[in-house]
Amino acid sequence: MMNTSYSFWEDNYGCYTLNVPLTGDHTADVVIVGGGFTGLTVAREIKYDNPSARVVVLEAQYVGFGASGRNGGFNASQFGFEPGLVKLMRGKERASEAQLYMKKAVDYVRNLSKEHELDNDYEHKGGLRIAYTPPQVARLRKTFELLNEFSPNNSEWLNAPEVQARVNSPRPQAAFFEPDVGVLDPTKHVRALKRLAEFAGAEIYENTPVTTFKRRHAGVDVIYRDGRIKAERIVIALNAWAHLFEGPRKLKSATGPKGSI
Repeated sequence: MMNTSYSFWEDNYGCYTLNVPLTGDHTADVVIVGGGFTGLTVAREIKYDNPSARVVVLEAQYVGFGASGRNGGFNASQFGFEPGLVKLMRGKERASEAQLYMKKAVDYVRNLSKEHELDNDYEHKGGLRIAYTPPQVARLRKTFELLNEFSPNNSEWLNAPEVQARVNSPRPQAAFFEPDVGVLDPTKHVRALKRLAEFAGAEIYENTPVTTFKRRHAGVDVIYRDGRIKAERIVIALNAWAHLFEGPRKLKSATGPKGSI
């Protein structure tokens, strides 16, 4: 039983019982390292595609310990912090593809929540991006135009009187409303994803930190604290913790956030 918490969402959730850790030596078709949104979603989807596969999720702490359990709770479609930078680095075509991909991700979460009646407090009521100063208005207008250039949508530009009336405040100078934005409780959501993955037949072991993984002739050896597991495939779903393992330089690079919510 876990009584401590690392975020508002976890504290609001209350007590949580961890799955038992994995011990000994095993074999599997797919090992997923990391029990967040990515790892649990992949586990469920693999089991749906191949019900006979043994899919094992290894989580060092508990599901949702990282960003999946402590984020702002927004389900929104913008790819990257600044769409103009994405266009500059990758070009309009790739930026448009990324925006469409993120739109599909928003739809996926919304539909999954509705279809399975997930207990994650999901609401899909849209969102406002607000500017308070002339420089912010200029930047926001550019973002609004770029997002519509990448993928035409139903976003609505609001001038000062319109947004002030909507939020009942004299401070905003402009905004745009995005109808395709939702909010949820991320801790509830990640633990709902855990239940879905287990219902599909995936095995989830918490308090099972992986120490290393090594390629072999036909697959990979995943070594964890109390044993090892031989698998045909590995999915690295570690987000910020990926740099702790050997691999490509970009996997180990520490990147500071330019902005956060």
